[in-house]
Amino acid sequence: MEETYFVAPNLINDSSNQSILSIRFATDGFSFCVHDETEALTAFVHEAYAADSKEAAFTRLKSHILNDTLLNLRYKKVYLMPCFREKTLIPAAYFQADTAPEFCSLVVETESDEVQLALHVEELDAYLTIPFPVFFKQFIEEHFPGVQIVSPAYVFIKEALQKTLGDAEQVFADIGDTYLDVLATRGGRLALFNTFNHRGATDIAYHILNCVQTLGMDRQKAQVSLSGDTSGDGALESLLGTYLPNLYRRKDARLNALLNDRHFNGAPFSHLLNVHQCGL
Repeated sequence: MEETYFVAPNLINDSSNQSILSIRFATDGFSFCVHDETEALTAFVHEAYAADSKEAAFTRLKSHILNDTLLNLRYKKVYLMPCFREKTLIPAAYFQADTAPEFCSLVVETESDEVQLALHVEELDAYLTIPFPVFFKQFIEEHFPGVQIVSPAYVFIKEALQKTLGDAEQVFADIGDTYLDVLATRGGRLALFNTFNHRGATDIAYHILNCVQTLGMDRQKAQVSLSGDTSGDGALESLLGTYLPNLYRRKDARLNALLNDRHFNGAPFSHLLNVHQCGL
């Protein structure tokens, strides 16, 4: 187990009810951060682990919530970000709350004890839905009244759409521990959004290149942006750079500056740091 812990000296002594708590959890680890009313980062906690299932990740999260002092303070707003593969993007014209669970079950594997949570993506006039355990939804809402549960894909989509450029062909890939989300735009309009499993750089490169080919994009002109867990040994950039010369890896030095550790240059933590600014 690897743990990183930073807390500003005045966070616990001062009132937290004007601060925002953001929590991220996945099968690769658990993290949370706190921003005060001035947007200053006053706490960051990260524990790296390898959970063998979503259920194990939920169990670890519950233990943290019950036992960590900072997670038992009262906050102005709380965001919970479950980072898992299962998600569906549904055009608003086809979305109905009462039939969404049945529709989503045709696209992604859904358990009988899960409810579909939906967030409206205004820029696309579409709903992003994720399955979430009913029992844990009840627990988290009791512990954090008013909590907002947000898929990192929601933050990813919003940020990607803000970066669309005129008539450019663009591909945005957000990399998780075992999956990646790919969003492509052409002329500022959505051309593709999909999620793929991966087991490393070769799989990721294949899926991105396949999307470019499927959409008939010009590989020499297509702009490709990588975010999420892009920290590795450079193998992914080496593979993609051979075919896609306009390749950009997103970096975020906020945690590096705070912790003096290049491992935290944004990679899977960028969405955690930004989720409170996504308009929810």
